[in-house]
Amino acid sequence: MLPEPDIKTSRIARMKMEAKRRLRYTIWPSVFWKMISHPGQSLFLGTFPMGFATIVNMVAFVCVPNLSGRWIELAWALWWIDSIIAITIAISIPFIMFTHHEHALSSVTGVWLQPSVATIVSAATGAIVADHLSPERARITVVVCYILWGVGFFPALLIMANYFLRLAVHKCPPSALVVSTFLPLGPCGQGGFALLRLSAVVRKLCLQSEGTVLYTKDDLRVFGNAVYAGTIPVVLTIWGFGLFWLVIALATVINLRLREQIKFNMGWWGFTFPLGVFTTCTTQLASELDSEVFKVLGMVFSLCVTALWVGVVFMTGVQAWSGVIEKEGRMGDKMY
Repeated sequence: MLPEPDIKTSRIARMKMEAKRRLRYTIWPSVFWKMISHPGQSLFLGTFPMGFATIVNMVAFVCVPNLSGRWIELAWALWWIDSIIAITIAISIPFIMFTHHEHALSSVTGVWLQPSVATIVSAATGAIVADHLSPERARITVVVCYILWGVGFFPALLIMANYFLRLAVHKCPPSALVVSTFLPLGPCGQGGFALLRLSAVVRKLCLQSEGTVLYTKDDLRVFGNAVYAGTIPVVLTIWGFGLFWLVIALATVINLRLREQIKFNMGWWGFTFPLGVFTTCTTQLASELDSEVFKVLGMVFSLCVTALWVGVVFMTGVQAWSGVIEKEGRMGDKMY
């Protein structure tokens, strides 16, 4: 787990970057539509609801249990906003890809997953928020979360199949895009974590319920326990799929490093999310199974993610001080 000051610094930096992006699109609205028409840049729209979800998570984790007031109302409202944005992006971007963008198999990268992952992240956030809601609101939230999960996870599987084919036919990506080999970890890690948290909320609601018109209290108790127990082997399967992609990604990096120098670029920030959510899935499995193996793996993964995050922050600071980031930003603007 990251130290609290680092988390705060990360959130502030992310909010500043997002504020700059919004200001840019407000002053020059034509830039936004040009970005939408770009086959690569448009895919990064999925990062907006994913980043926004971390703010909702912090409200649910920190503000709701520790501060008085109606913080849970704020968290729930923010989650609805995030979910609407996420599902809009998850559906509209693929449609734009189908109707306006030009693509080839050789151009397929893990970045294609980002619009779909947005709804999976929203589903996981909804499960966290639902744990603090009243039973009526929690039931609505859980139902919506499962729908969000389906909207994102299964298209992500289709994209991963195409990405597998791209790697087999056109081989591994160059060093500048090697980060994309880790991105399939995102749907696997976040998808597994979301299912575990949702099943726990379903079980809690069923155990607290006094029954309905259709089901007795005992029926709901059995149902809740069945959903909770049945989710664990499903998540273990998804975790195993993520482990496959993790090994492939690590082997790709090692193979590439043996042949050439891998230079740092801002794309390295893409390492943190997939590895981070795969770690949360691992630690959640450790908690649900009370497994020493998953506890050790979760600790190892957490240390690796923390070290990677610190390294990326340091290198970003070095490049920002030297002006490399500003130069790359001006080069990136040429696409408009």
